[in-house]
Amino acid sequence: VIHEERARQQRGHFNLVHFDSGYKADVYLSANDPLHPWALRNRRAIELGDYTLWLTPPEYVIVHKLEFFREGGGEKHIRDIRGMLAATDVDRALIEREVEARGLAGEWSRCGT
Repeated sequence: VIHEERARQQRGHFNLVHFDSGYKADVYLSANDPLHPWALRNRRAIELGDYTLWLTPPEYVIVHKLEFFREGGGEKHIRDIRGMLAATDVDRALIEREVEARGLAGEWSRCGT
């Protein structure tokens, strides 16, 4: 799966699932998107026992979930975004710049913003 997704021109991705807990991580492979370098520079670390886990900034996830919603629908993306906005401080100005640049105003408005 990783090799197939890596070969995609845009938005190669896959999921990692921990079956015992049900936790899922979305893994997005680098593509020609200016938001990728920003996300790498602004990643966040959390400590899990002896391990450090690096997380993508929520703004990056929100912008890409808006794009996935535009491409295929799926209210789950909108619910996920609403949950992230309720639970996490985000840089709304950055999100709104990306929304404007990517033509996602309609999708963003569905999130209750």
